[in-house]
Amino acid sequence: MDQLVLVLRRRIRSLFKKKQFSEATALVDEFRNRVGLNEESQGYQLEQLLGVNQLQDAKKLGERLVEQYPRSPRIAFLMSQLHHKLKNYKQAVAFARIQNDLYPTSYGSYQLAKCLVSAGGFDEALSLLRRLDLDAPKVQSLLGWLFERQGEYAKAQAYYQKSLAQQPENIFTRDHLEHCLAMQVDSQSFLGEMETLTAFDEEIPDNLLPTYFKRQLEAGEEASLREFVASNWVRFTPELCRLTGWACYKANSLDLTFRLFLEYIQHDQSDFKLMRTLEFCARKLGRIDELVSVYYKLAKNDPTWFGRIKKLHKGS
Repeated sequence: MDQLVLVLRRRIRSLFKKKQFSEATALVDEFRNRVGLNEESQGYQLEQLLGVNQLQDAKKLGERLVEQYPRSPRIAFLMSQLHHKLKNYKQAVAFARIQNDLYPTSYGSYQLAKCLVSAGGFDEALSLLRRLDLDAPKVQSLLGWLFERQGEYAKAQAYYQKSLAQQPENIFTRDHLEHCLAMQVDSQSFLGEMETLTAFDEEIPDNLLPTYFKRQLEAGEEASLREFVASNWVRFTPELCRLTGWACYKANSLDLTFRLFLEYIQHDQSDFKLMRTLEFCARKLGRIDELVSVYYKLAKNDPTWFGRIKKLHKGS
């Protein structure tokens, strides 16, 4: 085998392991030019696209590779990761099962458990995780997420704390631990703590804002929450819009949901559940025209949006 191919393979795998996907782009291209379009070279290309979050390009490539290599555990694993990122959790679970059937591994079981937690298959996910290394910080963190999803915040807290003891720099685990702690405090105390922060000109941490929204809406403070959003709008990143938007929707605050999701959809069009919810809010609020104007902007780069515009007009 070409010595350069061996070197390229090692360097690509090393960069992928370090999550340096952008740096691997040229190497992946060179590897593909050297060996041609085969399962390995196109698998690297798919993984690189996933790593830099070019999800639509990854989806097009992945769908083609699934047809070409239907019995490839690697392609199935990457497709599971892709659909999890796209929040297509049923498809993520399906591909994770294929990977596990073709080539059972601990990382495959972990991926399947992760997809099951996101899809709401808590019992099966728990059964899978109990067969893995329960001292591994990523397993402990996922167990925390499983129990948090079920509202068992004390159990989730315990697992998050165990995970953080080994990986204190893990932002996901730390943020979710803080959320679990907040959810175990009664609403009055929690809102009091948040008011104290604002009184001292301190910002409420982003990871606590979904809980803050939930508690404020439960207390009937929708008007003050609207003022909060208006005065702090510069803080609302797309991801924060998504998280707080769901808190608003669950509390039936459709106008706030609409504003937050409308902002999110302009940055990421891959969350179809969120998109359907946004369209539902637009119909209920009589704000179809406002939503359509945003869809027209998106249609400049992707003509498929004209189809959604037509459906909106037909259903309004």
